[in-house]
Amino acid sequence: MDAALNDYNVWSEKHLMEVDLRNKVASPLYHYTDANGLKGIIENEEIWFTSYEYLNDPGEISYGMAVATKLLKEIGDSSNPRVKMFCDMVIDFFSHENMKTAFGIFIASFSKDGDDLGQWRGYGDNGRGYSLGLAPHLFHATEGVKPNPTDNFVVLPVVYGEKDGRALHMPAIEKALHVVGDITVREANAMQDVAVGMPFFDAMAKALIASELLLNSMMIKHDAYKNEQEVRLVMIGERKTLAPHISTRTRRGDIVPFIKSEFPIRTGGSIAEIVVGPSAAVAAEESVRALLQSISEIPIHRSNIPYRSS
Repeated sequence: MDAALNDYNVWSEKHLMEVDLRNKVASPLYHYTDANGLKGIIENEEIWFTSYEYLNDPGEISYGMAVATKLLKEIGDSSNPRVKMFCDMVIDFFSHENMKTAFGIFIASFSKDGDDLGQWRGYGDNGRGYSLGLAPHLFHATEGVKPNPTDNFVVLPVVYGEKDGRALHMPAIEKALHVVGDITVREANAMQDVAVGMPFFDAMAKALIASELLLNSMMIKHDAYKNEQEVRLVMIGERKTLAPHISTRTRRGDIVPFIKSEFPIRTGGSIAEIVVGPSAAVAAEESVRALLQSISEIPIHRSNIPYRSS
């Protein structure tokens, strides 16, 4: 049974490496922000990771979790009692409350589209802000675990809607069910012993959640957000580990937790371009050049969208 669990973990590690390679960022990504945000990012060389509970999508992470839960229930209801028992155990563990209690999850959002009206309205100060285009080399996930937890993040391109969400979850679920099905046949007698079978199911369920389902759920959003073409950086860790690094800011009456992370954007070639919002002040381009100071030869241009903010 230890070998079976190891088989899944080895598969998952290889699978995640293949996914990382397939999703490697190859073109600039854009961060929409207001004037204060642009100034802070450039001067401090920091990106702020916001607690997922304070992002604009009220179904953040829970939507992707619901897709996995529905899929597991469908599979369990059409399978033999052992497989159904495993699926039910995963569903029980994989609750929003359990994940919230165990993990701190902080997200920094970027877009593949640097000039999108919806994002100007939602994140770019209603068209008066800026879209900061950053070079691909800044979005390579950290290798190994670094001592400072704020230096560890994963790069996750978002998919939209239940169909694509199910496709994202399915490989890991299928592999876990294959391992479970195989062990219940090969070790049928041992699995009859509750003291043996249940701990194996428990360990297998937690491995599936920790290695794949939770990360996948951070990548799945409702179709309504499809125009954002989001790629996100996700910082995840035990709450007690991240707690000393959490700061707070106020936003529309809320106290919002966030974590600062160093982002060396003043080094050569890190800023690909800066797009000025369609409703920004007439002199906004010159103001940005003054902000950049010694960082030269960065393209700065105004949005092509005809939009006048109220």
